[in-house]
Amino acid sequence: DSAHVDVLFVYILLVDHIYNIVYLYSLILFSFYFLLLLLSFFFFFFFKQKTAYEISACLVGSEMCIRDRIFGV
Repeated sequence: DSAHVDVLFVYILLVDHIYNIVYLYSLILFSFYFLLLLLSFFFFFFFKQKTAYEISACLVGSEMCIRDRIFGV
């Protein structure tokens, strides 16, 4: 009877460890995809296409180009 309880205890520990591994893996995967989403939004808004007015305004003065890069105007 005690051997049966020991096997059950080991089984429960094994299932608990597998659950923890799967939970950590899903947490790491979710964090990775969330970071990828944030980076893609950042690059989309930072390197967006400029209109003709924005390009001509950027060509007029270099300080406006710097301001555009900093503030994303």
